[in-house]
Order: sequence, then structure tokens, then C-alpha cells
Amino acid sequence: MKEESKIGLSNKIFMLTLFLFILFAVDYTGFSLNIQIMNYPGMFMIMAFLDTLILSYVILNSKEYGFGLILRIFLVFYTLKTLLVGMEALYLTHILSWTVTQKLLINGAITAFIYSGAAVVVLSKTEKSDNSKAEKSKDDIKKSLKDFINFTGIVTTFGKIILAGGVWTLLYIIFGAFLFKDIALLINATTTLQYLNEFGQILPLSLIFQFLRGIVWVILSLPIIYTIKGGLAKRAAITGLVFSILMATTLLIPTQLPFFIQTAYFIELFFADFLFGVIVVIIFFFKRKKS
Repeated sequence: MKEESKIGLSNKIFMLTLFLFILFAVDYTGFSLNIQIMNYPGMFMIMAFLDTLILSYVILNSKEYGFGLILRIFLVFYTLKTLLVGMEALYLTHILSWTVTQKLLINGAITAFIYSGAAVVVLSKTEKSDNSKAEKSKDDIKKSLKDFINFTGIVTTFGKIILAGGVWTLLYIIFGAFLFKDIALLINATTTLQYLNEFGQILPLSLIFQFLRGIVWVILSLPIIYTIKGGLAKRAAITGLVFSILMATTLLIPTQLPFFIQTAYFIELFFADFLFGVIVVIIFFFKRKKS
């Protein structure tokens, strides 16, 4: 029976991977995505598989179900895959025009919503199982409402969100200044120095942007982080992988950047995002043991 269950899950993963691959190819807004996927079908398939793998794990390990789960998956998928990239247009106008950004945001929203709904349905998380019906009693719901309305709790949460934004800004500086730079210089020093002279300056405006970006990132990711089952270590590991995989896999698709620059960005993004996910969980869920 266990073997049949594994085969069934494998088939579901395959179906969702193929479905996401098709969704990546659908062009809702004239963004020329279908041309891009025809040029690099293998890389899009790898991205679809890795995205499906981590999101499926989150769905299967979530306390939520049905439309609530669909909405949470949509938020994290859309935020990490599209919204945070689209936000770059606020200060990278020479690379991303507002017209292109609008198409990117609309296309990404449609893809994320359709896929989130399909994933929850295919993985059979539309209804609460009999074993989990007793998880949330009326007393639990009342306690959650009291905690939400609690002023001290609101202030504490706000402070944690600000702290998380600061952490992301710090990671952005450290990983950009050391990991990305060192890897790129190791591969091709001459071209890297030229690239850094043109695009590598960290300006005060970009740091403010990254701080706000980190805040948006955390706020829109918390709904799914709160539903992940398990202890602190498991939740931290899953969150780190969600952040790193969904963000970094976009860099699997070749762009106008030199290959070694994009490779260095991929490595930087993967490890910075994973660490950020772990730290976010520690900030929000670590509790000292009472002596």
C-alpha cells in the first residue's frame, strides 16, 4: 500500500510539473514568454519541477486546506516568483520598463493562481481529513483572535517585520559584496570588474529599496509559514528552501547577462534566500524555554 501511495504521489508531481511548464508557456499579455520557453524548454522544465517539488511538500505539510491553502500558496508563489522581481522596476527603470513590468505582474498573477488551485486539488488538500478535524477547536479560534487583537502582540509582530527587513538588507550587502563578487571574479576577472563598475555600486536608495522589499517579502510569506507543520528546525528548513528555490530557479533561464555573471547571481541568491528564510522563522517562532 505504501508503494502505491508513493507511485501516486510521483504521478501527481509529474502532472503538476507538466501543468506548470504549460502555464509558463501561456502568454496572457504579449510578454513573448512562449518564444522564450521554445528557446530553453529544458531549463523551464527543470524550473517547473523544482518549483512543484517544494510547493507540493509545503501543501502536504500544511495545517490549512481548501481555498485558504490555495490563497496562501498563491501569495508565496506570486510574491517570490513575480512580485519581488517586478519591484525591481522601481529603481531599475533602464532594465525593466513599467510597461514590461505590468505584463510581468499580470501574467505571473494568473499563472500563480491557476497553478495554486490545481496543486491543492491534485494533492487532495481541498477538505480537512478526519484526523485533523479536531486540530482547531472553538477555544483555539477564540485564542487566535485574542492574540491577533492583542496590542502588545501587534507591536511585537511589527517590530519583528522591521527586524526581518533589516536582516534582508544586511544579507543583500554581505552576499553581494563577498559571495557574488568572489565567484564572478574567480570565473572571469576582467569582465566582472567592468560589470561591477557599471552596475555593482550599492547606493543608499538601493538599500532603502531592499529594506522595503524585505518587509513586503516577509508580510506576504508569513501566511504560509504559519501553516507549516513541525518544529522550529523543520519549519526553518522548509521556509529556507521555499525562498531559495522559488527565487533562484528564475535564474536558470538564460538572459542577456553573461553566463558566469548569472551563475554567480544564482549561487548568491540561493544561499542568501535560504539563510533569510531560516532567520525569518527564528525571528517569529523561536521561544526561550521557561526556567
